[in-house]
Amino acid sequence: MNYGTKNKKRIKMDIQTEKLQLMKMLLETEDKSILKQLKAVFDSRTKSDIWDEWDDEVRKDVEEAIAELDRGEGIPHAVVMQEFSKWRKK
Repeated sequence: MNYGTKNKKRIKMDIQTEKLQLMKMLLETEDKSILKQLKAVFDSRTKSDIWDEWDDEVRKDVEEAIAELDRGEGIPHAVVMQEFSKWRKK
Protein backbone atom coordinates (compact mmCIF):
# COMPACT_ATOMS: atom_id res chain seq x y z
CA MET A 1 0.00 0.00 0.00
CA ASN A 2 1.26 3.46 -0.89
CA TYR A 3 0.85 5.41 2.33
CA GLY A 4 2.16 8.62 0.77
CA THR A 5 -0.72 8.72 -1.72
CA LYS A 6 -3.24 7.80 0.96
CA ASN A 7 -1.93 10.59 3.20
CA LYS A 8 -2.10 13.13 0.35
CA LYS A 9 -5.74 12.16 -0.30
CA ARG A 10 -6.56 12.55 3.40
CA ILE A 11 -4.90 15.97 3.49
CA LYS A 12 -6.79 16.98 0.33
CA MET A 13 -10.08 15.88 1.92
CA ASP A 14 -9.25 17.85 5.08
CA ILE A 15 -8.63 20.95 2.98
CA GLN A 16 -11.88 20.44 1.07
CA THR A 17 -13.79 20.08 4.36
CA GLU A 18 -12.23 23.28 5.67
CA LYS A 19 -13.11 25.12 2.47
CA LEU A 20 -16.72 24.02 2.77
CA GLN A 21 -16.85 25.19 6.38
CA LEU A 22 -15.41 28.57 5.38
CA MET A 23 -17.90 28.87 2.52
CA LYS A 24 -20.74 28.21 4.94
CA MET A 25 -19.50 30.90 7.32
CA LEU A 26 -19.05 33.33 4.44
CA LEU A 27 -22.55 32.74 3.14
CA GLU A 28 -24.07 33.16 6.60
CA THR A 29 -22.27 36.35 7.62
CA GLU A 30 -23.83 39.77 7.29
CA ASP A 31 -20.72 41.48 8.68
CA LYS A 32 -19.41 43.72 5.90
CA SER A 33 -16.07 44.19 7.67
CA ILE A 34 -15.41 40.45 7.48
CA LEU A 35 -16.24 40.43 3.79
CA LYS A 36 -14.01 43.44 3.22
CA GLN A 37 -11.11 41.83 5.11
CA LEU A 38 -11.49 38.55 3.26
CA LYS A 39 -11.55 40.34 -0.08
CA ALA A 40 -8.40 42.22 0.91
CA VAL A 41 -6.65 38.93 1.69
CA PHE A 42 -7.48 37.53 -1.74
CA ASP A 43 -6.65 40.80 -3.49
CA SER A 44 -3.26 40.90 -1.80
CA ARG A 45 -2.32 37.45 -3.06
CA THR A 46 -0.44 37.47 -6.32
CA LYS A 47 0.04 34.63 -8.74
CA SER A 48 3.68 34.37 -7.69
CA ASP A 49 2.70 34.05 -4.01
CA ILE A 50 0.48 31.11 -4.79
CA TRP A 51 2.96 29.61 -7.24
CA ASP A 52 5.65 29.56 -4.55
CA GLU A 53 3.38 27.61 -2.20
CA TRP A 54 2.74 24.78 -4.66
CA ASP A 55 4.97 21.74 -4.80
CA ASP A 56 6.80 20.75 -8.00
CA GLU A 57 4.11 18.26 -9.04
CA VAL A 58 1.35 20.86 -8.90
CA ARG A 59 3.47 23.42 -10.76
CA LYS A 60 4.20 20.83 -13.48
CA ASP A 61 0.48 20.05 -13.80
CA VAL A 62 -0.40 23.75 -14.09
CA GLU A 63 2.32 24.33 -16.70
CA GLU A 64 1.03 21.31 -18.65
CA ALA A 65 -2.54 22.62 -18.52
CA ILE A 66 -1.45 26.07 -19.73
CA ALA A 67 0.49 24.51 -22.60
CA GLU A 68 -2.58 22.46 -23.58
CA LEU A 69 -4.72 25.60 -23.60
CA ASP A 70 -2.10 27.42 -25.68
CA ARG A 71 -2.32 24.58 -28.22
CA GLY A 72 -6.12 24.95 -28.34
CA GLU A 73 -6.70 21.65 -26.56
CA GLY A 74 -8.94 23.10 -23.86
CA ILE A 75 -12.67 22.63 -23.48
CA PRO A 76 -14.71 25.84 -23.51
CA HIS A 77 -16.35 26.73 -20.21
CA ALA A 78 -19.84 26.64 -21.72
CA VAL A 79 -19.31 23.05 -22.91
CA VAL A 80 -18.04 21.97 -19.48
CA MET A 81 -21.02 23.58 -17.77
CA GLN A 82 -23.44 21.93 -20.20
CA GLU A 83 -21.89 18.52 -19.56
CA PHE A 84 -21.83 19.12 -15.82
CA SER A 85 -25.49 20.07 -15.90
CA LYS A 86 -26.35 16.77 -17.64
CA TRP A 87 -24.24 14.81 -15.16
CA ARG A 88 -25.77 16.55 -12.17
CA LYS A 89 -29.32 15.69 -13.27
CA LYS A 90 -28.59 11.96 -13.30
